[in-house]
Amino acid sequence: GGDALLDALASLLARAVQGEGDRELGEVACAAVTSLAESTTAIAALCARKDDRKEILSRVVHLGLGGSRVSTGTRVAALHAVATFAGAGDQTGRRSRLAAPAMPHEPACGSAADAETAETAVRDAAYDAAAARGVTVGECVSESLAKGGDAFLELRIAAYRCVASLGRRPWFAAEVAMSAKALALVTDPAYESTPPGCRWRHEAALGMLAAARAPRGADASVSDGAASRLEAAVAGGPFGNGVGSGGAPRV
Repeated sequence: GGDALLDALASLLARAVQGEGDRELGEVACAAVTSLAESTTAIAALCARKDDRKEILSRVVHLGLGGSRVSTGTRVAALHAVATFAGAGDQTGRRSRLAAPAMPHEPACGSAADAETAETAVRDAAYDAAAARGVTVGECVSESLAKGGDAFLELRIAAYRCVASLGRRPWFAAEVAMSAKALALVTDPAYESTPPGCRWRHEAALGMLAAARAPRGADASVSDGAASRLEAAVAGGPFGNGVGSGGAPRV
């Protein structure tokens, strides 16, 4: 049943975070979380279960931001799971702009109260994962983006997809923007050489720009200078030549 599945996922993810057991099991568990996050009903059920919500989401975030101590395959799967939870689609950082058109991102799941608690669990886990390594959240992201070459293309795409979706939250966009390396890579049209890499880099810039344009609240916000760089990156399109930018940036 559903409860048994969630219990099994929580156990596998806990072992993966501790570096125990078969590395592939952590990857499989993260892929399962992605599948859950693709279903509105399934993710709402997960978010309604307080303990599972915190354990599963937090552990996936820890694996995604865990650095080189986590296998590349597991990091890729974990970053995709976080991205899907945060609203990413197959080709864009936001599945639909109809669910909450006044917001820069879609509601995470279920009721407003459950969504808020789930968002908090993801945010707290991101800061905890970074603090455990003595780095910032933005530096965790830049570490994955800086892995150049075709061998790490899937890792970079997963990181871009995470930024394209979770980066629609002002706190995450601000963290990424405060990392000089991460901001430089997201806004550099010459960094990627393959169409998928170029398109997802552009989606990451779009996501962060949506957060930068959102009304400023209590969270840290993207600086004006960083926002200007994001505006230019979005206007340049995926390939830096203005083609595919869609005219006025869609956020």
